[in-house]
Amino acid sequence: MLLRYFDVLIGFFSTIALTDSPSQFNFLVQNDVLPEYKLKVIGFGSICGVDAIRFQCDVVTKQRIRLELNISKNSIVLLYVGRLNKDKGLFDLAEAFNLIAELHPEVVLLLVGSEEEVKFSSLQNICHLHKERLRYIKFTAHPEHYMVASDIFCLPSYREGFGLTIIEAAACGLPSVASRIYGITDAVIEGHTGLMFPAGDVNALAFAVRKLLTDLELRLMLGENARLRAQKDFSSEAITQHMLHIYDELTTSCIV
Repeated sequence: MLLRYFDVLIGFFSTIALTDSPSQFNFLVQNDVLPEYKLKVIGFGSICGVDAIRFQCDVVTKQRIRLELNISKNSIVLLYVGRLNKDKGLFDLAEAFNLIAELHPEVVLLLVGSEEEVKFSSLQNICHLHKERLRYIKFTAHPEHYMVASDIFCLPSYREGFGLTIIEAAACGLPSVASRIYGITDAVIEGHTGLMFPAGDVNALAFAVRKLLTDLELRLMLGENARLRAQKDFSSEAITQHMLHIYDELTTSCIV
């Protein structure tokens, strides 16, 4: 309630507020945090977009990263990038991986991000029977390297403003398995660029991942769709143009 009060206060003293995504726009309006006339979405969502030159398919980097992490070329890598935080659904992901690993010995779970509420060791404990198939990178300035080395991106979060990492992974050709919550529903087109599941449903998460593991054609199709969408709708150039358009509207109204 206190955090909501501060958001309301910030909105009250603001002329305009930029939201991460259309679904976040709707959430803020429906919950009376900010009025609709004070809110704008930049393009299809996100604040900065994706650098299509930095985030793209790279076979050489894929081979190098897999060699460094001792991941075979035949392995299927499930990737998470972000803070190791409870709200990101990391415990759900670990439990789902346990279910998946029992049936799919070729799967490796790669986690990239700093420890916060969740320690990597606690995830290892959950996956104790398969912990040798977990890989962890605590910090990196090049998340794109680990994206191109992976096959499926997973974001089982309980709350997100948009889910930019999904679009960054998409630009690298990865389909996503993500929770069906506001923010993420703008980053994933369900059944077209990825698969979705109810937040907190470990069995549904495991089922969605297994669907992509067992259906190579679907995995590749969703990954290619995701890559094309990231380039078309979420390039940093496109987002910059949308931002400039908003500035033009605001400055023109001020002059008038």
